[in-house]
Amino acid sequence: MTTTPLVLGPMLRYVDTVSASIWVETRGTASVGVDAGNRSWTARTFAVHGHHYALVHVDGLGPGTVTPYTVSIDGAQVWPPADSVYPASVITTLTPGAPLRLSFGSCRTSVPHDKKGTRTHGVDALRAYALQMAEGDGILSWPDLMLFLGDQVYADLTSEAMQEFIRDRRDIREPPGEELADFEEYAHLYNLAWSDTANRWLLATVPVAMIFDDHDVRDDWNASLSWKRRMEATSWWHGRIVAGLASYWVYQHLGNLSPGERAHDEVWQAIQTHDGAEELDLSSVLDGFAERCDREPTTYRWSYCRDLGEDRLIVLDSRAARELDPRRRALVDEQETAWFDERMQGGFRHLVVATSLPFLLPPGVADIITDVADGKRGAAPQPVTFLSGDVHYSYVSELDRTSGNRIIQAVCSPIRNPLPILLRSVSAVLSYGMSTRLSALLSRSVGVPPPPFHWSGIIGPWFDNCLATVADTPDGLRLSWASGVVDGGDPAHPTVTERAAITVAPRRDATLGR
Repeated sequence: MTTTPLVLGPMLRYVDTVSASIWVETRGTASVGVDAGNRSWTARTFAVHGHHYALVHVDGLGPGTVTPYTVSIDGAQVWPPADSVYPASVITTLTPGAPLRLSFGSCRTSVPHDKKGTRTHGVDALRAYALQMAEGDGILSWPDLMLFLGDQVYADLTSEAMQEFIRDRRDIREPPGEELADFEEYAHLYNLAWSDTANRWLLATVPVAMIFDDHDVRDDWNASLSWKRRMEATSWWHGRIVAGLASYWVYQHLGNLSPGERAHDEVWQAIQTHDGAEELDLSSVLDGFAERCDREPTTYRWSYCRDLGEDRLIVLDSRAARELDPRRRALVDEQETAWFDERMQGGFRHLVVATSLPFLLPPGVADIITDVADGKRGAAPQPVTFLSGDVHYSYVSELDRTSGNRIIQAVCSPIRNPLPILLRSVSAVLSYGMSTRLSALLSRSVGVPPPPFHWSGIIGPWFDNCLATVADTPDGLRLSWASGVVDGGDPAHPTVTERAAITVAPRRDATLGR
């Protein structure tokens, strides 16, 4: 049996009006090529702990164009596979002035898409969505961006396949047991997460952005200073956090960056300035970087901001950037708050803030957001929208305000990791009528002051595996949640059903700086 030199990918990552970034993992040292529109672009691989990666920068495209592409390794085409049943992968650049359309969700476990996996974890909403896209009638309804808001992989709650891989390497009875220990195990975990053929086609065709949450590293990561010190006292935590952050930079964060942001990224600079004949081994550089990021979190920023035509997306790190000092506890430290403050501006049709956790609006941050919604920082967006995950149920709530433009929070969780039925009634009690109580509970759990405003539930909660879509329509911002359904058929070929939807119309009396 022939082994393909393409291990994982291609993944379509950062895309703007004229360029795109395409990420791959290869089986060895290679030159990776992308061919699109009678043009070609290439990049050399770099190595991390025996694994090989490349990010190909595709430029010179036109705004609003749809261009099929192929991928080659050392001159031989590897994508699409010869036996592919899916449409051609394409690069769709942003169209200036086009209405916003993005899909989002969080919390996805990697278990087989068979009867057993469906029974224990439900239908993978991402895969159902991918199959619907592949069988659809064109790209007009495809999202401009797929946004994953944490727990893309589970380093602490591992599947049977992951545990089998671990057992082949080390004694699983010794710490950290069934949890991940090093970069090699993270690389295998990402392969399990992203190698399904339908999902792989989707990730090669729709631009993808990501941010981590706790399970990408470990449950309750950075919940408190005492939590961190307990972990640091173990024999295995240092290896875990270094591998977790190093692999996150390679597999997730690198593709979040625009070409300009990459140019200023210290790790990417090491790749770009390498001019030796041999492939660059980035292992020690990346490990040192990851170790420093954990020890001194203010020295690197995982948050990022993208302007999508007339809309702005801010993706905020609420895990690594926490203030853990008990005297100043906060989900976002002062430096990150200042960065957020600079980017929270009016003048955009929609302002979308994405975080892994439902946003609590602590004092100071609440003033920033209400100033934007009240038109004090330029024309107010319609509305200001928060997208979140983490809690394993979905809902929509609104900030209680008597004036100004609307401030909405939409949560989509999980993509594939449903809450046990016995826990759902407890969560429902917290959720209905709810976000005031939920925000207070979350605030107390991390030791921060309660928020100065209250959220009121609009719809929800529901507990299905879902993928949500945000779409700008003439009537307002439409939020919808889709689930995969088998209905007694083949679990490998689910259909998609809309679980819930709501259109958030702007307030008629909210001129607010316009």
